[in-house]
Amino acid sequence: MTGFVDQNGSVYEGADGTINCTEINHIEWTATAGALIFGSALMYDISNASKQWSDRLSTILNHTESTFFTSGIMNDKACESSNTCNVDQRFYKGILARNLALTPLVAPFTVYQILPLLQSSAKAAASTACSSSNGSCGFSWLQNAKESSSLDLGSQYSAFEVILSNIAATSRGFESGDNSTQQPNNQSSSSGDKKSGSPLTVELKSTNWFSLLVVLLAGVFMFYGGF
Repeated sequence: MTGFVDQNGSVYEGADGTINCTEINHIEWTATAGALIFGSALMYDISNASKQWSDRLSTILNHTESTFFTSGIMNDKACESSNTCNVDQRFYKGILARNLALTPLVAPFTVYQILPLLQSSAKAAASTACSSSNGSCGFSWLQNAKESSSLDLGSQYSAFEVILSNIAATSRGFESGDNSTQQPNNQSSSSGDKKSGSPLTVELKSTNWFSLLVVLLAGVFMFYGGF
């Protein structure tokens, strides 16, 4: 199946099964973008840092930043501005945050773009959405955003996940920097040598990665098709 990822890095997740999936739903969601970002990072890793996968990863990551971040703060444009996100959709930002935090482990060149986004989003979530005296967190992290009075599980998960993802990424020794000037190994943002000079060297247990590879790589191949 092709068409779920376009040349600009847009990631779509739905098609009409009643007409043989010939029409794709072009609504974009943070969770879907996050899954493809980390899946592409895994492909970059197992392909020995190939340019094809570094370009694909950078394309989706750049589009995700321009689409789902406002002044560096994560938001789900499909429903957040209209305050129509259902409980399931309120989990999506947390899923994106977790995938962003995992991505530099296997594609270190992305850290200079990802870490500032996690930092600014975590700060906004903590100061804007989690200011309640009872410790609960709302869904929207933007200042002056429309917000539902309900504090459901999805809202709590997304806020806590972006905060924890930022802590985890920072504790691994990642250093943030200006993506335009501070690249590893003098490489552009679309490439980088993951073997030397990277922000972090990490050993991954094969038992943990096997299950991730099976699920994520199957999804990556399905979505990319002819991309």
